[in-house]
This record gives sequence, C-alpha cells and structure tokens, in this order.
Amino acid sequence: MTERLYYDDPYLREFEATVVEQFRHGDRFAVVLDRTAFYPTSGGQQHDRGWLNDQPVLEVVEQRDEILHLVPEPLPQEKVTGRLDWPRRFDFMQQHTAFHILAQSFLRELRVETLSSHLGETVDTIDIARERIGWEEVERVEELANRIVQENRAVRSFWVSREELFELHGLRKVPEISGKPIRLVEIRDFDLDPCGGTHVRSTGEVGMIKVLSWEKVRGNVRLTFVAGMRALRVFQRRVRTVQQLGHVLSATEDEMVEKVTALREQLKKREKELKQLRQERVEREAGRLAEQMPATGSPVAAWSLSGFSPQELKQLALTLVRKRSGAVVLSDESPERHVVIARSEDVPVNLRDLLPEAQRLLDARGGGSESFLQLVGADPAAIPQFQAVLEKAVREASSH
Repeated sequence: MTERLYYDDPYLREFEATVVEQFRHGDRFAVVLDRTAFYPTSGGQQHDRGWLNDQPVLEVVEQRDEILHLVPEPLPQEKVTGRLDWPRRFDFMQQHTAFHILAQSFLRELRVETLSSHLGETVDTIDIARERIGWEEVERVEELANRIVQENRAVRSFWVSREELFELHGLRKVPEISGKPIRLVEIRDFDLDPCGGTHVRSTGEVGMIKVLSWEKVRGNVRLTFVAGMRALRVFQRRVRTVQQLGHVLSATEDEMVEKVTALREQLKKREKELKQLRQERVEREAGRLAEQMPATGSPVAAWSLSGFSPQELKQLALTLVRKRSGAVVLSDESPERHVVIARSEDVPVNLRDLLPEAQRLLDARGGGSESFLQLVGADPAAIPQFQAVLEKAVREASSH
C-alpha cells in the first residue's frame, strides 16, 4: 500500500521515498513507491506530473491500494527524490476547490444538485440536474461563489468513521458507505463533501471563478468554467479580442452586438441580391448558348466557361437542354476542372450507361442520372473525345 502524502499536505512539493517495485506498463515503466506526493487521476481530477530523480513522471495511475508512477525508463536507484510540477498541481488545487464552491453555490442559489465534474487541462466542467439555465441564474451563482472566494474561508480535510459520518450535518453528497474511514473536505460554514482530491488552504487562493458556457448533455446542463490563473488568461484573451473587434467595427464594447447584428442583416441582404444577379447571369448565358445550338436534330454542343460555380454550371446545362433539343457538355476553367453533361428529355440516351467511358476518357470521377452527369478532375484535352462518343450514342439512339 502506497502512503499518500498529499492527503495530509497537498502543498508538499518534494519528498524522499523508497522504490518498492518496478515493472513494464505498456511502452513505459511503472514505479511503485512506499510513499508519494503524486496525485493519480481520480475523482475527476487530472494526475500530477514531475520527476523521480532525473526521470520525468509522465502519468500517475491508481491500481487498487498502490500508485503507479509511469516513467520512460526504469530507475536504477532504490532511494528516490520526488519533485512535483508545482504550477500544474496548484492549478488543479484551485480548480478542484472552485468546483466545490460552485457545486454548493448552485445548491444554495438554485436548489440544483451537481451530478458530476471533470477538471481538464485547460477548462473544467460541472453537470447539474437541470434541463436548462439562463445567464441571470448563472450570474447569481457566480456572484455567490466569488463572494466565498473573497471571504477567504478556511478549507480543511479530515477523516471520519462510518458512525461519525451519520452524526454530521450539512453533507452535500452522501458517499458510498464502506468499512474504511471517509475523507471529507470542508469549506468553513459553507460546504462539506466527501473528497480524496487536493485543495487549497483557503478560498482566497482559488482566485476568480467564471462560467464560460453551457450545453445540454443527456437531458441535463453541462457548464464549462475556469478559476485562478486560467480565469485571468481567459479574461486577457477576451479583452484583447474585444479591443480588436472594437477597432475593426469602429464601435465601443456596448455597441458591438448592435453593430454586428446590423452588419449581418446587410450581409444577408447582399447575399440575396447576389444570388438573384447570378441567377439572371445564368439565364442570360443559357439564352446566348441556346442560340448557337442547331434547332433541329440531336447534336452535342460543348463549351468551356469561366466564372461559374459547379452548381451554376449544372443549372446552366439543365436550362440549356430545356430550351433546346440535344445534349451539352460544359466544363469550367477552375483547377478542379468540373464537367457537366446533360441531355433534353427527347434524347433517348441513358447517360448513366456512358459514365464509365466518361470517367475513363476524361480521367475524372463523378456520378449522375439517366439525363445528367457531373464529374470533377477532368482532363480538358479529352473532352472532344468524349463529345464524339456522346454524339455517336445520340445519333444511334435517334435513328431507332
């Protein structure tokens, strides 16, 4: 059994220990010590990192009553000095205590219970038993949570027996009962909860707590939050972004939403106008090309066009064969080299039967229907060859 030093002193950054066992663990080596200050991934909190002598500790996992320190190479020494990556440890201490404060704040302000939490590398999440929530409610919870931070209330951990647990009042969550002692974390006169994680000594060390967003997950609300230096970094990024947007929009922070909304409406209007203009352009081009197609027989006409999107090229081809009897092959001059092939309803050719030949001759990929094909990646030099194949098929079908 590994003695867990972080239970009694989460601020311990360096310690001496003896190697009990080492063995290969996947592509790494697991080191078991008689005692450790390294916290394993557990209870929604990420593992510590650091060093055992000169070996980096890449991950820390719990295996029954032992803690495995995963390192790149086995340790040659029996006695080791362990050193924590302290900024990482303290960051997670801030996040974990912030979660406890938030969970109790949700309970007190909204009478909402917490279902689960996850303390991530950059942001944290808390799931609450609520189908929806709004900013006004979130801000009420934030205000209470940050008042508790400002009051710098003491945070302590202690152990109780099963019998003592039932005598306690104010437990936010009742743990699973076993014969072992239960560790509780208490925020003075505010929160009491079973927890095996690492916490700060007082709420003032948590720093600001800020909810960033939320979403609906499996019928409940999952909120994303940050605390401490993470909250400062988020605030710094957003202030910088707001200043940059203000410069781009020539607007103050209070004017931005109105300004962006107006710009969005203008953009939607311009997009609608542009769509109408492009539609009119397709119609004009179809009329111009239709005049170049013979009015009798079932010819195949081909053109290479520029300035049309693949969708417009398709629309142009279909408009052409509605205006004139026959078949058309239209290609564009873009790097993707789109080709569309269409026939009028009176031309008895199944274009889908010609698809393999079109793909082979044009060295292109695509698909389509009996009256329309669309390909991409075509070799423009091979289009006359396929045009001849199509014209032959049209003439043979028309002669029957």
